[in-house]
Amino acid sequence: MFPIRNVPRQRATLGWLVIGQLALVAAWPLAAQQTPLTNASQIRGLSAAEAAQGRPVKLRGTLTAYIPEWNGLFLQDETGAAYVEHNPARDGGPTDLQPGQIVEVAGKTRTGVVHCDVVASALSIVGTGPLPLPLDLSNTNSFNVENERLRVEGTGQVLEVGAGGGRPRLQLVTPAGYYLNLFLPPGQTDEAQSLRGAAIEFEGVLGLGLTAGKWNTGQFDVYVMGMDGIH
Repeated sequence: MFPIRNVPRQRATLGWLVIGQLALVAAWPLAAQQTPLTNASQIRGLSAAEAAQGRPVKLRGTLTAYIPEWNGLFLQDETGAAYVEHNPARDGGPTDLQPGQIVEVAGKTRTGVVHCDVVASALSIVGTGPLPLPLDLSNTNSFNVENERLRVEGTGQVLEVGAGGGRPRLQLVTPAGYYLNLFLPPGQTDEAQSLRGAAIEFEGVLGLGLTAGKWNTGQFDVYVMGMDGIH
């Protein structure tokens, strides 16, 4: 006799094997997504849709700028630069952050204006070191979104002195004719006023020019961390 009664059992076993294999295939991309991103290039390389997935991040880099009124900071490593949202009440990190500190961040990604941002869940200072070599802005080709968030240097003549976002703002023109806003830390208005009409050298971090609604204007700003970044 044929083992008719065993056929359903064999089919059921085969069905469960197929389902198990499909489950493993489906789970593989999800497992891959949970591998932490460990450098700025990986973070910047995410699409907006990928950044919105909240992928895990474990990043170490040199702090180049801290903007406390944004709860934000810029980190740079050997592969590029990243923007990190730093809320001390959430991530337990310090508030006395200074350029040159080596910072370790754990967190997750989120969509930024152009590039992926990082929202910190833990942040600590693990040392200090030299600042990354700045990108020279004398080449106007340097003004592009790929260089946004990098440490930069340049020269220009200060045309106007004003304020923006609670910070003193220098409006200047570079030797190549590019108009640029330089933002100084709050409380340095008098120092900023003394630079009206002056030819200066500066170092800072290149950022996107944004409207109040955080729309990209297509222009660029530079965030200078103090008067020691202007000569």
